[in-house]
Amino acid sequence: MMKKTLDYTRDYLPNKAMNARTDMTRLERAITPLCVNHPGECGILTLDDSLDAFAARYRLTEMAERTLDVQYYIWESDMSGLLLFNEMVTPSFPV
Repeated sequence: MMKKTLDYTRDYLPNKAMNARTDMTRLERAITPLCVNHPGECGILTLDDSLDAFAARYRLTEMAERTLDVQYYIWESDMSGLLLFNEMVTPSFPV
C-alpha cells in the first residue's frame, strides 16, 4: 500500500483561476511563492532550541489574521505558556 503524500501546491494553494484573490493573509502571500517554486517539498523546519520554538509560535500567533489552529497535548502554566495563551485569547484580527 502506497502512502499518500500531500502536494501543497495542489492540495492547499488557490488554483490559477483564484490567483487574483485579494483576501490572502500576509502569511499566505509570503508562503505561496515558496510553495510554487518548490513543488513536492514539505517546508518543515525543526526548531531544536526552546527559545526559537517559542518565538516562532508566538510570532505566528501574533501574525494570525483569521484563525488559529492550535493543538497541544500538554500545556504548562509557566511563563511561556501564559504568554502564548494571552496572545491567543487577545486576537489581532476582527472576530
